[in-house]
Amino acid sequence: MGVVDPDHWVRRIIDAHGSALLGYANSRLGDLGDAEEVVQETLLRAWRYRDSFDADKGTERMWLFGICRNQVASRAAVQQRVAVPAYAVDVGVEDRDLNRLAEASFVAEMLARLSSEHREVIVLTIDQGLTTRDVALLLSISPGTVKSRLHYGLKAIRALLEAEGVLR
Repeated sequence: MGVVDPDHWVRRIIDAHGSALLGYANSRLGDLGDAEEVVQETLLRAWRYRDSFDADKGTERMWLFGICRNQVASRAAVQQRVAVPAYAVDVGVEDRDLNRLAEASFVAEMLARLSSEHREVIVLTIDQGLTTRDVALLLSISPGTVKSRLHYGLKAIRALLEAEGVLR
């Protein structure tokens, strides 16, 4: 690889993939500050190891999500070893944001009830918009397994929503 301008490279990566990486990290960690740190570390590692990217093995987005996934796993492992204090509710939340907050909390609760395998596939495909092929490559599973986990994960969410009386 020739000489690459780091500022241009980082701006391009952030523009193309930054919000999706942040959304993924935030959905896995549940804390925006932690998610931002994970994305920063992801970008730093991607820059350091940019020569290892191989387009024949998958897309740039998939490669970045793989790095981000590893960073999320590392952060989650550290958090499990360290007692994380409950964070206080922000009393400055406006009324119009309460419905959005409640809905997000409800969705997060439904996802939390799923197995980690089902939750991860749902987040990557539906929330982050990755293709079945990209998810399969990222998780080192077959596309059929991705489809199966997605199907059964969504089926489990539907059952949970029915049990809660949200759906009939």
